Amino acid sequence: MISPTYRCAGALDEDALCGYNFLMAKNNDKIRKYRGLRLIEGGLPDKEDAEKEFVSAFATDTRLMGEIAMGIHWKIVDHPEAEDLYQFFSFDVQECGLDNYKSSWASDIDAISYIRQTLVGPLGGEDVNISEREARALFTKYRQKCLDADLPLPEGRREYAFLEEDPVVLSDKEYNDLFCRLCTPVTCDNQVINYFLMRVFSCDYEGAAYLAAEGMDVDLYPEMSYALLCKNTIEKNGDLYVCRSLVEYRNGHRLISCELTVENGLVTSHRRVSDMPVTVREASMMLTRSEFITAFRIMAEPETFEEQPLEFNYNTMVTEHDNGRLYMAFHNNNDHVKKSTYRLSDDVLGLYFITPGGEFIVAAYDEETIIRLERELIHGPIGFLLVPVAKFEFKDPILYDFANSDFDDFLEFVSLLTEE
Repeated sequence: MISPTYRCAGALDEDALCGYNFLMAKNNDKIRKYRGLRLIEGGLPDKEDAEKEFVSAFATDTRLMGEIAMGIHWKIVDHPEAEDLYQFFSFDVQECGLDNYKSSWASDIDAISYIRQTLVGPLGGEDVNISEREARALFTKYRQKCLDADLPLPEGRREYAFLEEDPVVLSDKEYNDLFCRLCTPVTCDNQVINYFLMRVFSCDYEGAAYLAAEGMDVDLYPEMSYALLCKNTIEKNGDLYVCRSLVEYRNGHRLISCELTVENGLVTSHRRVSDMPVTVREASMMLTRSEFITAFRIMAEPETFEEQPLEFNYNTMVTEHDNGRLYMAFHNNNDHVKKSTYRLSDDVLGLYFITPGGEFIVAAYDEETIIRLERELIHGPIGFLLVPVAKFEFKDPILYDFANSDFDDFLEFVSLLTEE
């Protein structure tokens, strides 16, 4: 048998060239057969690209608050190294659209519970089961709102890119059905009025129309762009409800008075009575309330304390500051909307602030709540590391001021305030 000759340089000699041509001619038919094939790379595809099978989904019934959280559970069917995918989205229905995303690639109960506690729980709503089509439609709707506002999409886009590739738009009937299920049941007139004014001031006419009588114009403040209802007081005068609303918008604050009528759970009329700008100081005075604070000293080194399980009994939101970490604990419902005096911040139950210097600060807006938070903390997993060192009652909230100050020591901050 003749074999081809391999050389490091130069041309093939005559004998080698004849041998090479002979082999090429002999295997020509085989070569033709394989020309239509392509090279396939080995190895597993990335888990983000794996095929996903829908298992279940939910969304919160918090549409009237202006925010919705959604969770989707996917089964991974063609990737042996990837466990199920749990996705969690947060939607701002008015301005931001899709504004947050978290996920877990495993059935890790602790990880999933933490995401629910920090992303879903603070909204104070109930879970509503939804279909895959409805989940995809909500994603499509609020993703587009985010893009229309020229806002960046949340991190983790590689994980939810497959939802972008298959957009879903519901029919009017399908969307109305879903919309109604995502609105918490309205049980009293105060709740109707507070939700209605929230939606009107935020220019969410879709949400306002849900709470208004058919045919009623809900574009009641066309000269004002998106505004936040910070406080609303309701007084009943015969068949009328008289409201005084403090709103915050891009250019400042306004105090707006109006009269409304409510029948069968719907606003049937609205009349603006007065509308005046207020200063930041005036707005602050209207929103002020007492703050009860207890300061603890952490009897452990920072590294040791960080290793301890920090567990709260409430849904919390965490924010990092230069002088520590703030945990905001929320009520598990939105019953504050049913009150005749509504405050935006009334969904907050209490605050925890931990400084690098070893201070653990607890704050609440009434004495009963601060006592409850103290007891739960002392009898919790880290209670043996905490020693109470001071208790305060302030006429105005100060913990946020400390969190945004240049001070690292809370007691030093309080001492300066006392001197002033």
